[in-house]
Amino acid sequence: MPVLFWLTGSGQTHRRQVDPVLETVRRSGLPLSGSFLNRVPPMFLKLPDLAKYGLCLAAGLLMLAGGQAPAQTVPGPGSQATVPPTPADTLVPATPPAGEPAVPALDATLPPTGTETPPGLDSLPEDSRQPPSMDTPPAVPAPVAIPPSARKPLPPAPPPANPALAGWQRNLTLGAGDTVNFQVYGAKQYTRTDVPIAPDGTLTYLHVNGFKAAGLTIDQLREGMTKALEAHVPNARVIVTPGAWRSKKYYMLGTVMERGVFTLDRPTTLMEAAARARGMETGVVNDNTVEIADLKRAFLIREGRKMPIDFSKLFYEGDMSQNIALEPGDYIYFPSNTVNEVYVLGSVGEPGSLGISQNLTVVGAIAQRGGFARSAWRKRVLIVRGQLEKPTVLVVDTAAILSGKQRDVPLEPLDLVYVTDKPWKYAAEILDLAMRSFVQSVASSWASSNVQPFLGDIPSSNSSNSR
Repeated sequence: MPVLFWLTGSGQTHRRQVDPVLETVRRSGLPLSGSFLNRVPPMFLKLPDLAKYGLCLAAGLLMLAGGQAPAQTVPGPGSQATVPPTPADTLVPATPPAGEPAVPALDATLPPTGTETPPGLDSLPEDSRQPPSMDTPPAVPAPVAIPPSARKPLPPAPPPANPALAGWQRNLTLGAGDTVNFQVYGAKQYTRTDVPIAPDGTLTYLHVNGFKAAGLTIDQLREGMTKALEAHVPNARVIVTPGAWRSKKYYMLGTVMERGVFTLDRPTTLMEAAARARGMETGVVNDNTVEIADLKRAFLIREGRKMPIDFSKLFYEGDMSQNIALEPGDYIYFPSNTVNEVYVLGSVGEPGSLGISQNLTVVGAIAQRGGFARSAWRKRVLIVRGQLEKPTVLVVDTAAILSGKQRDVPLEPLDLVYVTDKPWKYAAEILDLAMRSFVQSVASSWASSNVQPFLGDIPSSNSSNSR
């Protein structure tokens, strides 16, 4: 807000004219610095009319006063104004002539609060008649609430630059078949590329022969090689970089187009592994081409245990939560849905698969696989039927069948018959053992008849997927 100074003509302004205007200014909130009302003595009336030269005179007085007194500062909120001293003859009027009332002081020109409202202010609102306080901060409008329907959803967070790594990736070690590159800082003549790690896990570099590299990380190999070269190359700073990763492998078995051993040289998911194997095998049924892989009985083995993966949900329903990342040593098996066979495992003479024939029963299947072993517990034989994730479990008392107390149980294709050598009460106690025995037996029997002859036709330096 501007600071207001009230200037009037000499001998021409009266209080009854000024009071309403000053009251209006005061109630409007304008900071009023001062008002000047002059009464001219008769002796000064003989001088020329100052109304013509008053502006020049006032400017001259202001310039003169500015050189003698410090400038007036406008007070801020919460502070008191400091008015510089002014000569008395400048502000105090002369003695009024006889017969005229005395001029009130400057403070008397502003009527006190509570006096009669000046004309023209009756129509103003009540709250607009009070001047705003300089100490009170301006009112801030309250924030407007946005309804949920009008809010825009936040964009999804970007994926992390480095997704979480598996344990074997965080501690990636070298193995037989991998190659590394060696350099010595400042000595190009010692550079060697694609140094292979032999099947026994050792390598040779410069004067160091038979250095054990399998099981070491790149950093560990650099530190070990630096110490090994100290006797031959003093103060050597060895630089080691990976060349090719061939020691990490996984296995694709069963009814896929390209079976065998694959190098895990990059992060690979289960679906990517199936695509790398060129998909599932197909057959002709009723003049229609169909895939013959039995996804309900497919499985993935990791460190001797079957992983909880539903292949049907992954490949038929697109459930990507089943699409796990592979790790070294994994093997995946896709059985065929056209194979009519059963599996007899556990405490029998010759555990393995058996081609199903008409009217094949539990006791008949066990008899064809060499009969019961001496340690077999015949009173509770487990039969697993259906898909591996949600199988149907049957318990058969073969001792009662052999004694003629019960009828024998017919088998269906792909049934699993498991005979234990220890007593058990609940099927859940032995089901996991039966499933592990089944997947290991199936994988080993298939690999012995398919993978070994297949690998025998391939040079040792190449993987099966490079054909």
